[in-house]
Amino acid sequence: MTTVGLYVHIPFCDAKCHYCDFVTFVDKHADIEAYLNALHFELSQYPGHSLKTLFIGGGTPSVLNTQQISKLFSSIRTFFEIRDLEEATVELNPESVSPEKLGAFQKEGINRISFGLQTTNNALLARLGRLHDNERFLTVYQMAREQGFNDINVDLMLGLPGQTLADWGRSVDEVIALHPEHISAYALKIEPGTEFYREKLTVDGDLQADMYLLLCDKLRQAGFLHYEISNFAKPGHESKHNLRYWKNEETIGVGVSSATYINGRRIKNSGQFLAYLDRCQSGRFPEQTEEHLSDQQRQKENIMLGLRLSKGVETETIRSLSLPLVDIFLKRDLARIEGDRFSLTPQGWLLSNQLFQQLIS
Repeated sequence: MTTVGLYVHIPFCDAKCHYCDFVTFVDKHADIEAYLNALHFELSQYPGHSLKTLFIGGGTPSVLNTQQISKLFSSIRTFFEIRDLEEATVELNPESVSPEKLGAFQKEGINRISFGLQTTNNALLARLGRLHDNERFLTVYQMAREQGFNDINVDLMLGLPGQTLADWGRSVDEVIALHPEHISAYALKIEPGTEFYREKLTVDGDLQADMYLLLCDKLRQAGFLHYEISNFAKPGHESKHNLRYWKNEETIGVGVSSATYINGRRIKNSGQFLAYLDRCQSGRFPEQTEEHLSDQQRQKENIMLGLRLSKGVETETIRSLSLPLVDIFLKRDLARIEGDRFSLTPQGWLLSNQLFQQLIS
C-alpha cells in the first residue's frame, strides 16, 4: 500500500478577501452537499493508499457544519487507510469557528489547526476584507487551546496597504505572545482578478524585505526554527504535510482546482465548479491537465523546492549545474555551504527567484 499525503480543497467562503486569487466561491453554499458527494466519488478513484498526512484547506473548511464534517471524513476513511496518519490539519477562519465544530474536527482525528489571522491590526483586517477582528481571533484561539489542540499555526501577511514596519512588528510580537507552535508569513502579492488588482494597488518591495528580515530576527529570538522560506516552527512542530510538497513526495489532491503529484505525474483539476460537479456526478474523473515529468524536470524541481528549505540541497548537486549565480550568492553571504549542504540565508531567500530563474533557463 503506497503512502501518500492527501489534500482536500473546500472552496466555500462567506466573503472574498481583497487579495485572494484562490479558486473559492461565496455564492455556492447551497451546493456543499453535492460537492461532498463529488469528493466521495473522486476519493474512490485513488484506491490502495495509506495516509501519512492530511490537510483540509480552502477556501474556508470551517463553513462546514458538524454533519458535513462527519460526512467528509467518512468518505476519506472509506477509501484511504489512516492507521499511519501522523498529522491531520484543518484551515480555520476565526469568524466561522465554534466549539462544536472544533469538537467535530477533533473527533475525526484533526490534531493540527491553521488559523488565518493575517494581522492583529483591526483596521488592516477590514482593509483586507476579512470578516473577523483580532478580538474574535483571540477568542477562538483560546477556544482551541481549551479544546486540547496543542499544534497550532497562525498565518500572517506582510506588506499590506497602509501597513508600517511598526505595525508589522506589533503583529509579530502579539502572535509570539500567544505561543503558537508554528507561524507562516507571506508577502502580499497583487494578483490579477483580485479586488486589490482592480484598485491598481502596488507593493513596496523594499519595505516588504525589511518586514521579512524583522520577522526572521524576532522569531529566531523567540525560539522558532526558520525551516522554510515562509515558515517557522518550534522544534518538532514543522508542517509534515507541507514538507511533503517541499521534498517532492507523493501527494493526492481532491476537489476543484486541486493538484496531485503521483507516479511521476503532475495532475491539476479544473477550477470550474459546476463542471467539477457534473463530471463527478456522471461517474467521470474531473477535467484535468496532466504533465509527465522528465528526469531533468524532476531534478530541477527537487533543487528549487530543496532551496526553499533551511536544509538546502547537496552541494555536489547544485555545483553540477554550473550556475553563475551560485558563486555570487556565496560571496555575498546570500548562501552558505555547511558540510555537504548548500542552502540560502534569509537575505538569499529574498532574492531566490533570481536563482530559480537561472535554474529553469
